[in-house]
Amino acid sequence: MSYFQVSPTRAELFVSPGEQKQFDLAITNNTGRSATFTLGAEDLGVSSARGDEPLLLGNNAGEYSLKDYLLSSANSVTLADGETRSVPFVVRIPAGVTKPGLYGAVTIELSGPPLIESGAGALVRSRLAVPVLVRTVEKPEVAGHLVGFDTINGSHALWSSKVDIKIAYQNDGNVHIEPAGLLSITDTFGRRVLSEQVGPIVILPEGVRSQTLSVNIGYVPGRYTASLQIEDGFGGHHEERGLTLWIFPWQTILTLVVVIVVFLLWQKAKKL
Repeated sequence: MSYFQVSPTRAELFVSPGEQKQFDLAITNNTGRSATFTLGAEDLGVSSARGDEPLLLGNNAGEYSLKDYLLSSANSVTLADGETRSVPFVVRIPAGVTKPGLYGAVTIELSGPPLIESGAGALVRSRLAVPVLVRTVEKPEVAGHLVGFDTINGSHALWSSKVDIKIAYQNDGNVHIEPAGLLSITDTFGRRVLSEQVGPIVILPEGVRSQTLSVNIGYVPGRYTASLQIEDGFGGHHEERGLTLWIFPWQTILTLVVVIVVFLLWQKAKKL
């Protein structure tokens, strides 16, 4: 497959007003040809829809604007096929900035016509964005809380062993948070059936984001309990929530019906 990669996928920095810090992004060209990549900067904004990634704002300035303070010595970089190059970027925060958190992204875009995969005919993604999350104060206001924990359709009686659980968390503070936790599911007898990691989910100030976990409980019908333990990512606010589920996998029910029908037919045949 033809593609390019950028590493790391996110940069987090602490930069006091009046100071600057540098970070590097490694760009790898695996497009099958020499390629030029255009570098840019945009602000991040909070999406109005739960679960969406933070929005790239293009030429618009965000409430926590970082793009004017996100600098690079080059506007583009040309790489041979298979070449990796580390590109330095600088975050320079003016002395008068009072926002405790600033949020933007470095954009990397493949110049020229889009690549097309042979055979499949699919366009290869030609633009990537690397979020840059900056804190400007040592002791920000970190706060958040769980706003949703339920199955994706709200039903607690399910005819499938596969369960989709949606977790939504709200940021009430003035800097981004990264809530993370653990989802555990136990059966009727309190035995743990499975556990899944939740997050970390990056949430900008005043934002709400969600994560959906698809878990397979198994084919034994009965009462199950989904338990969530989650915290804001800074060792502060901790919450626990429980959810009761009644699972009746159709495969198991169908098998039982078939067995009962066969048994009844066998009993009837014996009496003939």
